Amino acid sequence: MKGGEGQFERSEALLGEAAMNRLAKLRVAVFGAGGVGGVCAEALVRTGLVHIEIVDFDAVALSNANRQIQATPGAVGRPKVEVLRERLLSIAPGAKVVARNARFVAGSGEFDFGAYDVVVDAIDSVADKAALVREALASGATVYSSMGAALRTDPTRVRVSKFKKISGDGLARALRQRFRKDGAGSIPDFLCVHSEELPRDIQVRGSVMQVTAAFGLALASLVVSPPVPKCRRVGIFGGSFNPFHSGHLRIALQAIEDHSLDLLYVLPAKTSPFKTAQYNPGAAAEAEELGFDDDMRWRLVKLVCAGHPKLVPCAIDLMRGGVSYAIDTVRDIGAMHPGAQLFWIMGEDAAEGLPKWKDSEELQRLCRFVTYPRTPESSTEVRRRIAAGEPLGDIVPECVSQSLKFRVRG
Repeated sequence: MKGGEGQFERSEALLGEAAMNRLAKLRVAVFGAGGVGGVCAEALVRTGLVHIEIVDFDAVALSNANRQIQATPGAVGRPKVEVLRERLLSIAPGAKVVARNARFVAGSGEFDFGAYDVVVDAIDSVADKAALVREALASGATVYSSMGAALRTDPTRVRVSKFKKISGDGLARALRQRFRKDGAGSIPDFLCVHSEELPRDIQVRGSVMQVTAAFGLALASLVVSPPVPKCRRVGIFGGSFNPFHSGHLRIALQAIEDHSLDLLYVLPAKTSPFKTAQYNPGAAAEAEELGFDDDMRWRLVKLVCAGHPKLVPCAIDLMRGGVSYAIDTVRDIGAMHPGAQLFWIMGEDAAEGLPKWKDSEELQRLCRFVTYPRTPESSTEVRRRIAAGEPLGDIVPECVSQSLKFRVRG
């Protein structure tokens, strides 16, 4: 990534060019611009994140100055997000910072979570926090959440854990109770930042920057360097997914079962070497007319994967840009899972052209190719029905059908 006057060269030296390219395209929303969220947002922008939305309804108070990074006596009374946006842009003028002086309220429908790749939850209201987590996860976004930082003084006790494994945290306990009562399904699991330190037994709800900043930095670290699960058997399912249909889903789930996969990455291609506009100008024009751009294809893949724990949406091909070659994808996934056996999932029709793929011999050494028969569903048929105003029926998963309703004419 190229930064002004080498601004991000130290980040790139440590993280690598691919990670910086990812940060340049990743879309992150931070809900809560207090002591935790503000530090998280600043750490992300200083590292090289470009697209960030910060959401908070509160104004700066003098009592915030002991821990909130944008809080100064001169800023008292101004919206927190506006002051924070100014600070972030003074650090990284090229960043795209959206400040929303608003409160997330459960069921308001005010936020389009499909627009975010990562949602950082740093809000305190238990009801709103529970709804935020559920809505963000349902959209397919990755969620990182802050538990209670108040009444603690030791930053060395800050940890990252799955929500279901956290104990001794009052906010986590209240959140679990809320999840049980909301009637929206089982308790979700997601990564959280929390403290193993027991809170002080005092009446005033005090906080110090040593701890709130540690929470914010830990959240930022999760965004910059997402933890990768240890897996022995990893599937890769790439394609145009223009759009994702029920046949794609059946193949993905069948592959997981057939080959005992720990997880299966679903990767929309930026540009398939065999499906460029040059190869198939009619399909490319049709998809463009119907609005199936990269953003829409990615949103739909995230939606589908959100309902299946072993399906993992992966945007490395979209973020890499250019023509998507399988060899680049396999090398990247292999680097993420050293020692794992890789399985490339594909249709029988695509397998016929395998010898023509870039670096085909190396590719077949690095992963095992698994083929499945062509399904009766097709993206071409989905696009035809949308253009004709016909019902989609079960040709696409229900979540895709709901998302595409507004595109069906008639």
